[in-house]
Amino acid sequence: MIVGNGLIASGFKEDYENDEHFLIFAAGVSNSFETDSNEFEREEDLLIKTLLENKEKHLIYFSSFIDKSESKKKYANHKLKIESIIKKSKNYYTILKLPQAVGHGGNQNTLVNFIVNKLKNNERINVYKNVYKSLIDVADIKGIVDVLVKKWHDKNTYVEFPYVEKLSALEIVSIISNRLNITPNIELIEHEVNDLPELSLVGNIILKHLNIEPNGYTERVIKKYVK
Repeated sequence: MIVGNGLIASGFKEDYENDEHFLIFAAGVSNSFETDSNEFEREEDLLIKTLLENKEKHLIYFSSFIDKSESKKKYANHKLKIESIIKKSKNYYTILKLPQAVGHGGNQNTLVNFIVNKLKNNERINVYKNVYKSLIDVADIKGIVDVLVKKWHDKNTYVEFPYVEKLSALEIVSIISNRLNITPNIELIEHEVNDLPELSLVGNIILKHLNIEPNGYTERVIKKYVK
């Protein structure tokens, strides 16, 4: 069963849409700059309703790594609240804390779509120094879930997967601009170091299990999806 129809949901449709054992919840707030409490309440209400109506199903929920900026504080607190609700529910669950998903489509607030639109419109891109980001192919998100719940049969697990390949924000902009053959209009802005947590042993094992090579991963994903 799948709740949602966005980028991540689309990656699970073929194998999970009619699965009676697992519930893919991919209908949450996706804009990390969101501040509207109604949007947060909408996700919370839908989640609780879905949990109550599907107590026998194993819930898969996708959280994210949020930087410490004031502009994303409400979103970060909302994600923590949702995670807490899931952990207190009677459902089996797997919570995956992931970097930015990349695939065909997706909303315009995702990192890659945002940069692509800025480049194509020849608009200035503010790039913060000392800020590190990571991208992940939506197909690899499904691969991670398959390993955790179908191969390892993990239940009630919280897995942090901060990156496949960790790059600076400037490096990511450069890869996308090279792919589009567009010279970027960049303004570098001073920023305190905003790094990602280290990849855990579990994360490394999953990468090896899926034969994912971190070096050059970002460029391969960009080449796959950015035209």
